[in-house]
Amino acid sequence: MNPLTQQSRRMVRNVTWLSIQEVLLRIIGLATAIYLARMLTPTAYGALGVALAIVGILSNLVHAGTGSRATRLTALDPDSVPLIYAQMTGLRLVMAVFVIACLVLLAPALSRTFSISATLLILCSLLLLRPALTVVWAFRGLDKMHVNAVADVAEKTMAFAGLILLVKGQGNDLLWVPVLEVAAALIMVWWLYRQLGRIYPGLSLEFRYRDWPEISREALPLGLAAILGSVYMNGAILLLGWLYTTEAAADFLVAQKLMLTMAILLHVINKSAFPSTSRLISGNLSQAFDLLGKLLRYYLVIITPVILLLALYADEVLTLLFGGAYSNSGFVLIILLAALPFLAFSRNLQLLLRAIPRAGAILAGRVTSTLVLLLLAALLIPRYAAVGAAVAVVISEAVGMTLLYWLVMRSIGSVPWNHRCFSPLLAGLAATLIFAVTDGWPAQSGLMLSAITYVVVAWMLKAATLDELRTLPYIISTALQKDAPGQDPANNQERTN
Repeated sequence: MNPLTQQSRRMVRNVTWLSIQEVLLRIIGLATAIYLARMLTPTAYGALGVALAIVGILSNLVHAGTGSRATRLTALDPDSVPLIYAQMTGLRLVMAVFVIACLVLLAPALSRTFSISATLLILCSLLLLRPALTVVWAFRGLDKMHVNAVADVAEKTMAFAGLILLVKGQGNDLLWVPVLEVAAALIMVWWLYRQLGRIYPGLSLEFRYRDWPEISREALPLGLAAILGSVYMNGAILLLGWLYTTEAAADFLVAQKLMLTMAILLHVINKSAFPSTSRLISGNLSQAFDLLGKLLRYYLVIITPVILLLALYADEVLTLLFGGAYSNSGFVLIILLAALPFLAFSRNLQLLLRAIPRAGAILAGRVTSTLVLLLLAALLIPRYAAVGAAVAVVISEAVGMTLLYWLVMRSIGSVPWNHRCFSPLLAGLAATLIFAVTDGWPAQSGLMLSAITYVVVAWMLKAATLDELRTLPYIISTALQKDAPGQDPANNQERTN
């Protein structure tokens, strides 16, 4: 008999589909970055990264936190999807048109400030149509993660195929990058709308101005937090392009891409857990805490040895993937990897606060970490370039996590952590010390002893128990199964509305 509850089975399926999605997206994204880094000069590649960073920050003005709200409301009441779509899409589209118009007007000034092409920036601005029109929030709330997975992977695959055909590093073919990205995005937005329309016929785009204040009261703080989060993610790239050079921005960009690849599983876990956490938080806080604590611990168990191994061979990995032009970015990558544990604990607390919801606390944490990042980066980049930007990221992530911890303790009185959540980090520290002690040994012997140390210490500190390992076959079985009729709450929504 399968010992997993229905909620656990649903959670496993969500994680499975999102894992497939994120792994494929990261592989395609990494392949795209490698191809562009090798085809383009570091200056051109850095300019593209700066332009996409600007648009990435502004995209948060378009969805303005409405996606989180819509996902939560869909999870609580799937029948409300047509109403949510009608209320929200018009608001998003108005914001998209406004932001695109502002970017077009400001493109000449921005191009001079960041040393990028105004035409490139204008073309990239059309990517803002994607967050305005997408309906991924509905499929997340319905626990139909496979639909979003297919759409996202297909979109990136189409764009990558176009890049291989059209971008050869000659002339202005860099401009094909945003054109292909926009075309692929709009095709998949249309496909997702068609899929949702089969479940809820009669979806309509409306401009329901009277509903927008109600939406904004919850969504605006989350939107501001998302904007600051994007500034946090892309701010160092922009400051490098402004205060140093686009080549330095490219050095940071390639290291950041690998660091973010290490956060794939964390992203998958949090997206998968949000609907379930939203349901649990309203009825049983202890169960929600137990779920969040376990997910954090599992992530750290898996990712800690990977981080240590990547840090050991940072220079070699970057040179192998992106070419000799980025052989000096290894130290930048090592520093950025140190931010991942802080990132894991911080995102765990943010997930809890989103599910409650406590948007103001999330916003406060994001404001603080972003201000710390921008201040430190502005001070360190002129002297230390990409290394200074990486140091600023680590310190700001630690500060943001500390503030979120204080806010959660103040409002709830406890956090979803226990001493076992820190076991993987202690095991990783022990493995690192063993490797340092065996520095004079052959590399393979040192690595083998370090790996054994990590497993033994993690087991002794109960980072994973025998009972948890015994459930793995059931987890795998659940991941491969389809829902029986009536088990998936979203199945009941495939009706004429």
